[in-house]
Amino acid sequence: MIWIIFATAGTAYVDLYASAADSAYGHLIIDSLLLALALRYVLTQPVYWPIWFAGFQLITVTTELAQLVMPGPLPTMYADLAGFWAAPALVTMAIGTAKDRGFYLVSG
Repeated sequence: MIWIIFATAGTAYVDLYASAADSAYGHLIIDSLLLALALRYVLTQPVYWPIWFAGFQLITVTTELAQLVMPGPLPTMYADLAGFWAAPALVTMAIGTAKDRGFYLVSG
């Protein structure tokens, strides 16, 4: 969770202080670092929820990379939607953590 907070703060910093041309690179670097940390967690922890989180983060990094490699309206549209994947990633993390610790959100 701490790394997600750092990534959020880093993204806000890039949005405020980087030029439009450099902000795409800043976002890619921040999201790639978060993906690397998520993949490390996937490989070292005996739980399953980080796999989903890393998958959503991979989608974000891929769309940001596509926007840089192939400029144009279609990759830009996907990169603009990349922020959407933060919501399912965080929901997955919350539900997965609760289930791994034995908490159940819905009784049944």
